Amino acid sequence: MKTILIILATAIIFLLGSISAIYIEKIPFDVSAFLGVIFTGIAALATAYAALSASRSARVAEQSASTWKKQMQLDVELSEAKKLKIALNAWQRHFTHEAEKYSGEDLLRIGELLQIQNKENLINQLQRYISKYEELWGELEQSFDNASFIVNDFEERLRLRRLSYTHSKGCYELMFYLQGIIEPDSCFFEVNCSAVYSAADWHQLDLAGINITRVKLEQRDKTGGLVSIKNENDKFIYTSVYDDVQSWYTQIGIKIDYQIEAIKLKLGNI
Repeated sequence: MKTILIILATAIIFLLGSISAIYIEKIPFDVSAFLGVIFTGIAALATAYAALSASRSARVAEQSASTWKKQMQLDVELSEAKKLKIALNAWQRHFTHEAEKYSGEDLLRIGELLQIQNKENLINQLQRYISKYEELWGELEQSFDNASFIVNDFEERLRLRRLSYTHSKGCYELMFYLQGIIEPDSCFFEVNCSAVYSAADWHQLDLAGINITRVKLEQRDKTGGLVSIKNENDKFIYTSVYDDVQSWYTQIGIKIDYQIEAIKLKLGNI
């Protein structure tokens, strides 16, 4: 802009100076010379105006390109964020459907039900479940990576990953037992069934000190870090795999929803 103004001012000065010079040196001055100066000045002004118009057009084009680029970036972010929420929901629904298969039953009863069912049918059912579970978990991990711009707590993802591993391990142990690959020990069903299924008496078993699958209950401290919770006797408080999965699923889902709305707001302000 500063350059254009200098060109414009120079053209005007050139025009006035030329007219003055002719007027002083040629009295009476030559009409053709005067017209030449006039046309030269007009051409200079036209050049300056054209340069100014080109500069304005370039700025408009630059602003439009910047806006388009920003909108495209936000569109991609919104798409990946939505895919992440879909993947999280799909994985959680699949997990919950199997975990609540014996909803309302005590842990001992769940173990008994697994032993009296048709083994071949149960093996096929577990194989299908595990195959789909691992597929959905892989898609969820990939969605987290693709949506790396989403602000998420890696510690939360780590907790969810550990829970997923514990759950998968319990599923494989039960399937290997049904296939006759391994022999169950004294706490086999208590440990593995509590890793896979939601049991009505889990908390009673935990308080009684029964050997079941449990995870430490955690909360954030003043610095925002995750710390294990202890009771008044300075002992750790535990929770079930099922309850902890639901807790982390809810916390992570809320953060994703919040950031989806934030992206939509940015798009609306463009």
